[in-house]
Amino acid sequence: SLRNKTADDQIYALRAETPGAGWTVSFTSGGERVSSVEVEAGATKSITVSVTPPTQVEAGTYKIPVTAETAGTSATVELETAIIGKYGIDLTTPTGLLSADVTAGGQKKLELVVRNTGTIELNDVNLRSSTPIDWTVEFEPAKIDSIPPGESRSVVATMTASKAALAGDYVLSVTASSPQSSSTATFRISVKTSVIWGWI
Repeated sequence: SLRNKTADDQIYALRAETPGAGWTVSFTSGGERVSSVEVEAGATKSITVSVTPPTQVEAGTYKIPVTAETAGTSATVELETAIIGKYGIDLTTPTGLLSADVTAGGQKKLELVVRNTGTIELNDVNLRSSTPIDWTVEFEPAKIDSIPPGESRSVVATMTASKAALAGDYVLSVTASSPQSSSTATFRISVKTSVIWGWI
């Protein structure tokens, strides 16, 4: 809340001192993003300060002095933000290999590893897939209640290829997502024609 205590209308420039590189601070007043505001004599204007920390910031408490100033007057308020940690999730396989073979109409089990790479516990992690037409994927389990920081959970994805799939390479995407973070692994699936079709 910025109050003009002078007898004249003033235009105040707004600035903030960030704790380090990668931080951004923006100001909003009257629904618009601003770098300065005009305040009538004796009046008060509300300003919203938005702070975005860098992705790799460490947990801790950070001070952010915010200043409103004119050529002759200035006022500073020291804001404080507490970073409780960071969210991170990674989806891969035990070997890191993202490819598999399957016959048309056949099934293939894919072993997946969902890892919490952040410093905060992940909750309600769901698995979903994006498949070629008429393909299906079922997960066991389809939902992970929680993953503590630094730990991982195993998931088995049972993939069923379309009976009409032609020989060739197909793309299958699997996503592990929580309300805080998500990760996608893209598999290259090679479809081979059934031996029975070869005999025919």
